[in-house]
Amino acid sequence: MKTGELNLDPKHIKTYASKDNARKAIAKRGIDNVKHVIVATDCGRFYPMFIGKEAMEKALFRFHPIAG
Repeated sequence: MKTGELNLDPKHIKTYASKDNARKAIAKRGIDNVKHVIVATDCGRFYPMFIGKEAMEKALFRFHPIAG
């Protein structure tokens, strides 16, 4: 693994077939206003990675990865 590289096992996180599907899923949960990025896995699936204190306060770590 290179410095600054994050390697998450997609078996342990919810992934989606497309970026749009990931965006729709977080909008449906009402958390699309929390800072996030959509990340691609090596196998071409997508998942949201939430960023910051608000994500921790909303306990999103139970469902999605959180950075910083």
